[in-house]
Amino acid sequence: MFKTMLTILMIGWFLTSAGQTEVTKGLQTDGLYRIAYNGHNVLHPGFHVSREYIWKYKLKVKTKKNGKVKSVDKTNFFLPQMNFYNHVRRENNFTLGSEVIRRRHKHVKSNRSHEWGIGLFYMRSFNTGTTYKTTEEETRKVFLAGQNYLAPSLSYAFNRTFLNKRPNPVSLYIKPMIYLMLPYNDSVVPNLNVQLGIRKSLTFGNHE
Repeated sequence: MFKTMLTILMIGWFLTSAGQTEVTKGLQTDGLYRIAYNGHNVLHPGFHVSREYIWKYKLKVKTKKNGKVKSVDKTNFFLPQMNFYNHVRRENNFTLGSEVIRRRHKHVKSNRSHEWGIGLFYMRSFNTGTTYKTTEEETRKVFLAGQNYLAPSLSYAFNRTFLNKRPNPVSLYIKPMIYLMLPYNDSVVPNLNVQLGIRKSLTFGNHE
């Protein structure tokens, strides 16, 4: 099962790299990096790091009857990422995988956007403290004891961009994200995380 998960993740990473190379040639927006606080059930602390790989961008401009111009852009992109959280006295949890996300950005003064995503992750939890395994013959210490899971995900994010007219703007976002951990004792268990972080480019130029 572990080999299957690893193969899926490698294929996903290859597709994200290929998509970014093909699509971003004519775009004014660059793939942004993300750094965030990642809270399991909000309270258990962790972190999130990722980068956007844009593969499709569409801008729609419409002139209303009153002469005002309405513009909305829609972006589809991959988001390879790593997430971590610490559940005190219980476990340290890592997830590695990618989401496919659709972002809708309405060009208004508040400069906000909304995102909806689905993803697939490999999740690994490591028990805190020392774990022992007991058999009839002996009791021995288990090295890096924990569990492996396959974790499909669903997410929603709200973004707001500040300093948009400057060379290197910054976006703040909040993102609830739910994983379905499987198999978990022969069943499926939801895992809720909430991210609060920033989106920022490491290059200069105008961004959304």
